[in-house]
Amino acid sequence: MVCNRCLKVIKQELQELEVTVLSLELGRLLVEAPKKANNEIIDAVTSVLHANDFEIVQNEEEMLTERIKIILIEQLQELPLHIKVKTSELLASRLHKDYKTLSRLFSANQQTTIEKYFIKLKIEKVKELIQLKQHSFSDIGYLLDYSSVNHLSRQFKDVVGMSMTDWQLTVDFRNDLVLTKTENAAYPIFSNGKCLIAHQKNGVLYYGYIDKSGKTVITPQFLNATNFEHGKALALKVEKETIGYNDIFKKDVVSYHYFELVIDEEGKTTDHLTKLAIHVSPKNKDNKTPPAITSKLISENLVAIKGSNKKWRVKKIEW
Repeated sequence: MVCNRCLKVIKQELQELEVTVLSLELGRLLVEAPKKANNEIIDAVTSVLHANDFEIVQNEEEMLTERIKIILIEQLQELPLHIKVKTSELLASRLHKDYKTLSRLFSANQQTTIEKYFIKLKIEKVKELIQLKQHSFSDIGYLLDYSSVNHLSRQFKDVVGMSMTDWQLTVDFRNDLVLTKTENAAYPIFSNGKCLIAHQKNGVLYYGYIDKSGKTVITPQFLNATNFEHGKALALKVEKETIGYNDIFKKDVVSYHYFELVIDEEGKTTDHLTKLAIHVSPKNKDNKTPPAITSKLISENLVAIKGSNKKWRVKKIEW
């Protein structure tokens, strides 16, 4: 799903690079930049899209794959979902291609089948509906065209690794879970088996992670952090430096800094993305918003880093 906030961020970041967005919707972007050469426009658009976890479709196979995704996503825009024709028939009709050809192409590009991808989309929608607390499990099964609530329950557990009841209890009975915004709601997300949590200490929120059993697997220690992707996450690590001594108050003079890091699933640093940031005091209680993480994971081994000049560069993650 593509949220309106994501589209707004892309527009804003392109405007900062003097690229005007004429049209932006799922699967299509139209821009202009009279003062830039074509290669400069392509570089600007590519850097912004990659930094926000989008990719530019380069060939016909990728275009078909993205069109398949769009059609499946559109199926879930209006509920209740009543599938009048099989997904295979729908895709073949809309794309004017034999379904076996589409299926092989999609699997080769996405390393999963069309059926499994659509199931994953439906389960994400189930999470949204559970978080909204407006429907029973039976109602949700009906809205998403499951044959029974038992069918929904089995599929949810297969995908998420825990039952709907356990997932709901995890969401409802913890007050430290960090919500991730989607198009229609905000709810905790377990990504790579981990969910973000935030604990307050001395008026400051520190971020860490729990696993699906609710066990803290990475102690809250970061000023900000992202959900895990490809076994990695981005985080801001606070460090305190003694820079002097106050003879009058008989106390050390300290300064707080933070690094932008790539961390592994044990919370260990695999790569430093930024040098020491400007002096930041985490004890500034007037600021309720955590410092922003400006870098973006692009793939398992690549990260996009936004410089002080607002330009992006791509870096290979070091191990």
